[in-house]
Amino acid sequence: PLSRSLNITPVLGFLLAGFLLGPNGLQLFANTEADLELGDFGILFLLFAEGLNLSPDRIQQLGAFGKLGVLQLLASMTLLFVSLLVAGPYIVSYAAPIMHMDAVVVEMFQSPSQAFCIAAAG
Repeated sequence: PLSRSLNITPVLGFLLAGFLLGPNGLQLFANTEADLELGDFGILFLLFAEGLNLSPDRIQQLGAFGKLGVLQLLASMTLLFVSLLVAGPYIVSYAAPIMHMDAVVVEMFQSPSQAFCIAAAG
């Protein structure tokens, strides 16, 4: 009822209530072990409430975004891979003094192709 009067979804109302009552707000709960159990129960309740709102038609509608999600994942992985391949030697040259790397290790990472081969080898 309160979430309807504020014109927000009940999920957002639950999150707002948890934030206000939790350790970052009014600190109503001081027992951390009980907080964890209560938080787990809250997540379970939240997932159950959202599961009640799903219908087969809604799942089919959400399935249309699957290809877009895969595309976003592949684009992000490609961008990360290429940026680390190009910037990897520079990052290593700046991080080597901080991480106390040997000169042999730093020399191995100076070439992007060598860095890639070492990283791919795992």
